[in-house]
Amino acid sequence: MFGLAEMVTIRPADHSDVHPIATIFVESWRSTYAGMLPDRMLVEMSADRQEGFWRKTMDRRGGLNIVTVAENDDGEVVGFVNAGRSRSWPLTYAGEIYTLYLLGDYQGIGLGRRLLTDTLTRMDEVGIRNAIVWVLAENPSRYFYSRMGARMVGERHEQRWGIALREIAYAWDDIKSVLAPGGPLAVRE
Repeated sequence: MFGLAEMVTIRPADHSDVHPIATIFVESWRSTYAGMLPDRMLVEMSADRQEGFWRKTMDRRGGLNIVTVAENDDGEVVGFVNAGRSRSWPLTYAGEIYTLYLLGDYQGIGLGRRLLTDTLTRMDEVGIRNAIVWVLAENPSRYFYSRMGARMVGERHEQRWGIALREIAYAWDDIKSVLAPGGPLAVRE
């Protein structure tokens, strides 16, 4: 018997996915960051405004630009990941997971693991040997990355929306080892 995560297709995103990605992004921010970020900022977020950002992201050419969606068997996008070259100077990692969000009903069933595995596999295929992700320190989902073989490698404080935010960096020092048999992201049969 297949679990819900196995009934979901992981595929590269296309322009038809812009609206669902924008919607998931806004819904995820509102549910995940309530109490951590200013209410006004979360309330004022809209999928319509996010669509412009995601359209530009999908159009980005050159370099590494990974946008992947998780689609349920009804054809609905239920999660996504966006990744590429690291923007995390001075930390010296080649790749970076920028975002990974799932609708609430699809969390905790192994789908985040599948999206992450697919993304790190794609990075490895183009010669990216290590990667990083930044997560708000107050976000309880940050422990997901530890379970997926990443280790905490840094911390930063940023001023955004009128508040100080503490972010934690998690990294995979060797993507091949976490994807290899016996590794935390080894492909399961």
